[in-house]
Amino acid sequence: MSDIALDPTTAAQTPADAAQSSACEIVPLPLHTISWGKCTLQFKTTLTLTPTLGEEIPRLLIAENPELCLHVFAATRADLIQEIHEQIVFMWQEYVKTDADDLAADGLRLRATLLNLLEEVA
Repeated sequence: MSDIALDPTTAAQTPADAAQSSACEIVPLPLHTISWGKCTLQFKTTLTLTPTLGEEIPRLLIAENPELCLHVFAATRADLIQEIHEQIVFMWQEYVKTDADDLAADGLRLRATLLNLLEEVA
């Protein structure tokens, strides 16, 4: 996977500059393996997220997946990938590693989605 990040020393000064500078970062992100801390998860089928530019702050890249209740943002592609990893592992720990009896209906749906899409490999 190729991670192209903006050089912070040449940060865009206007929304138009930001859109032009960030265009190279708006390419699909195929996710196969997610790692954060001591947890590594693998998608059963590759999940692809396509970042978008923020409307209010066009220098921010945003990645969303409603099925996973995932909404993350960052200034660079590398930071966005890190945020995605952190959020998915956090959800795994909070919704899959937790006793199902402690979860509300929405939590149980997210747990089922996570178990359907991912498996823990380390």
